[in-house]
Amino acid sequence: MTLRARTLPALGALLMLGATPALADDTPSGPCLAYDQAIAHLSRQYAETPIGLGLKTDGDLLQIFASRKTGTWTVLSIRPDGTSCVVAAGRSWQEIFDPQDLV
Repeated sequence: MTLRARTLPALGALLMLGATPALADDTPSGPCLAYDQAIAHLSRQYAETPIGLGLKTDGDLLQIFASRKTGTWTVLSIRPDGTSCVVAAGRSWQEIFDPQDLV
């Protein structure tokens, strides 16, 4: 079973348990929930931690989570109000450069 097939239902279940989805026309189509709930799930279920982030042109934050232990990765789009939506997820994460090499 792929990570996406495992992650999306689990995050969807969190939404049904009380997290409020905040989907809009410009929001990714993945499940959305509060940031603290999203990172707790990614840490607990996949041992993922934040490895990078950047500000999108629409003002949302894009954050990448990954795990050396599991090889999984997830990309969240985070709104200023903390609503976090899964943009993409997968497996076989590989680091291709040392972040200290960035200028």
